[in-house]
Amino acid sequence: MTTIHTAFPAPPVTTSPAGPRFDAGPLFGEPAGIVFDGVERWLWWGPDLDGEDCVAVRGGRLLTFDSAAACQAMFPVLTLKALVPASPAVADASATTVCGSGGCGGCGDGGCGPDSETEDDGPLAADLGPAQDWVRGKRLAVPAESALNLWNLAIDVARSTGQPFVQRGGLRDACHDKLMANQAPWMFGLEEYQPVWTARELAVLRETLARAVHVLRSALA
Repeated sequence: MTTIHTAFPAPPVTTSPAGPRFDAGPLFGEPAGIVFDGVERWLWWGPDLDGEDCVAVRGGRLLTFDSAAACQAMFPVLTLKALVPASPAVADASATTVCGSGGCGGCGDGGCGPDSETEDDGPLAADLGPAQDWVRGKRLAVPAESALNLWNLAIDVARSTGQPFVQRGGLRDACHDKLMANQAPWMFGLEEYQPVWTARELAVLRETLARAVHVLRSALA
């Protein structure tokens, strides 16, 4: 069982005396959007001092925004992009499909955040609805992208809010690896990968994602 670390205390940040502050979270981050329970929300996501991905929280709950622009406006100085000089390499990296909002290139043992793809008009929120539907038995096939985003985000949210979440170990390792291989096959030396699930793996996957849903709902309550 992987130990869940609480995010380091961050300095209070606000753009006005009445603006929202956060108690803990990333020192430098970026907006990460999700569609969860049918509602689009934006989180401030990034690494803590230990390099572990986390999200901004206040009072033990996620600090959420209605849009990426609103989220970014609240943290104008603490952006990851402000730290990275513009270059073709950086531009190419930001354009690739990623397994988390921070990208596959720097995945740690804890995984990545939600995959918020980027368009010319700005980032798009990762839709966790398909994974939620699968957990409820409303879908037959495992929605790999949505399931991986839900799993990885739950890791970051659990770490940030101090909630228990058994993210890896046993068949969970095989399940997570299959989802990762489907979304980022190059990380496994493959050109493409379509998971084939055993009955036991499906049971473990459903249990893990159900717990992930609980972690997010508790953090949003």
